[in-house]
Amino acid sequence: MATILGVFGMLFPLETILALCTLVLSLVLSHNWDLSCAAAFILLVGLIWATGQPPRRLLYPFFLLPTIGVRKAMESRYAHHAAAEHPLYNPLTGNGNGVRDEERSS
Repeated sequence: MATILGVFGMLFPLETILALCTLVLSLVLSHNWDLSCAAAFILLVGLIWATGQPPRRLLYPFFLLPTIGVRKAMESRYAHHAAAEHPLYNPLTGNGNGVRDEERSS
């Protein structure tokens, strides 16, 4: 995400600032990160188009947005496999340290 913000900040400084303001506002109102990012990217593309940037630059956010979802899917899949392969992972408790919640409280 930081790389995307850096690239957009250099290519479209004003548009990026307005999109980030939208991101923060929609995050405060909806408490949904994915929805807020989508709203900010859609606004960013609209602002890029409205300011008369070359059409090839309009496609850039559309190619980057799906990469965030793919990366999140890869991370969640890896995290699930890594937890299941841990030697102390107990699938019955799900707490990852092999100790049941009842045993921990006594």
